[in-house]
Amino acid sequence: MRRVELARLLSRDGEVFELCREALLAGARFEIWPGLVERKALARIYSLRAALARKRNVPAMGMDEAAEALGRFEGPEVALGYVDDGPAGYHFQLFLAPDLSGVVACLGAGLKHDPQPKA
Repeated sequence: MRRVELARLLSRDGEVFELCREALLAGARFEIWPGLVERKALARIYSLRAALARKRNVPAMGMDEAAEALGRFEGPEVALGYVDDGPAGYHFQLFLAPDLSGVVACLGAGLKHDPQPKA
């Protein structure tokens, strides 16, 4: 998939989609991996990761929404990819329709975090 095609798919409402698209258009690294991954397992995994990110004060956006969107998506599998804005920005995880025709969900996780977990 070309950068411009992915940017078009990211033209959706929501801060995480906008920031991911901006990073992509500014030259951030990106990749869409070959193959598909079981959607229900990803919904469970990212629901747990969202809770862990909150507990560890990891800067993140769209994690709960991504888990919910994966739970609602009707297909059994999704494609995975990422946009990496570098150490000062976010690593955006992308979940795409199996035919790469749309973005099911997007989340962003910052690489810097507060090492003091919440009690």
